[in-house]
Amino acid sequence: MEKILNMTALEALLKGETLEEIKHTIDQFNQDVEAAITKLQRIESTDRNILRGVVQDMLAEGQEEKNLFLERLVLDLQPKHKNFPLLLASIKARIPVWIYGDTGSGKTTATELAAKSIGLPFRFISVCPTTNKSELFGYNDANGKYHSTAFREIFENGGVFLIDEIDNGNPSVLSVLNTSLANDQCSFPDGNIKRHPDAIFVAAANTIGRGADIRYVGRNALDATTLDRFVYVRMDIDENLEQALIGRAWDDAMLIDIDDDEKIDIDEWYKFVTNVRSVCQEIGINHIVSPRATIYGQRLIQIGLGKTNLREMCVWKGIRKTDREKIEENLVEDSIEPPPSPGNFDEDEVPF
Repeated sequence: MEKILNMTALEALLKGETLEEIKHTIDQFNQDVEAAITKLQRIESTDRNILRGVVQDMLAEGQEEKNLFLERLVLDLQPKHKNFPLLLASIKARIPVWIYGDTGSGKTTATELAAKSIGLPFRFISVCPTTNKSELFGYNDANGKYHSTAFREIFENGGVFLIDEIDNGNPSVLSVLNTSLANDQCSFPDGNIKRHPDAIFVAAANTIGRGADIRYVGRNALDATTLDRFVYVRMDIDENLEQALIGRAWDDAMLIDIDDDEKIDIDEWYKFVTNVRSVCQEIGINHIVSPRATIYGQRLIQIGLGKTNLREMCVWKGIRKTDREKIEENLVEDSIEPPPSPGNFDEDEVPF
């Protein structure tokens, strides 16, 4: 919206309008936007889908800028999970993200909406204990012809790929994803394929991937090297979203505001990560805090995330409450000096 407002003001300036006339143009623009938002807020979610189809038809007829703005409004006003901004920030930062929480909390819907919000294709697979490697990577038939998959499509051409029910999958099969999740190329049956810069991977689960609990008794413990490749976002049932799904009003003020979190610089972030790692080693808590925590944290800092969210997503990652309390009791956050110049990590040069 800000971009379009700036363009509106620039257009008025180029026409030779006075400052008073430009101010009037901007005021009129704001009034039009407020009127549009008021009308769209009264549109139920089912009707928004119809409206979206109409907008897409209008796009095919031209006037792209105006209609893309309307599409943006429709997406912005669609009811979302309260932690949706954290998922969206991770996807914008091109970081693999693990979303976990109660069944039916809207994890799949949120991921698809995030993909739409940044204009990328969305594909997914729901895995189970019998899911095999060929369902992810494809296979060559008896004639040597390669049969592709949704995962390959996104890996090569870009988009958001959701691995749904990942904690219900075979850990041995899922471990083959490790290279593709963090590196810029992957081996497929028909050869090594370079990863598209906009290939983004999301895992959805009921647990944090460390095995079954009292409610989700059939969930598997995944390899630590797989889990370490994700940042974590909790997505339990959001009653504000639940009300919207039955036609009641949705309060967008309930969305988490990443700008409200205390900001942190890379030096402070590095100190915290290395301090937690040292404490885990000293007191014998089995919790991995790898350099990915530092690297992913830097990318999210650039997106605008602050201290609390960074710690939850990149370091704590759903750790047991008792383990976290023991670590925090032993933390002395100023005890470790940062390196002379941590610099900017080049993701293409980091072998993780």
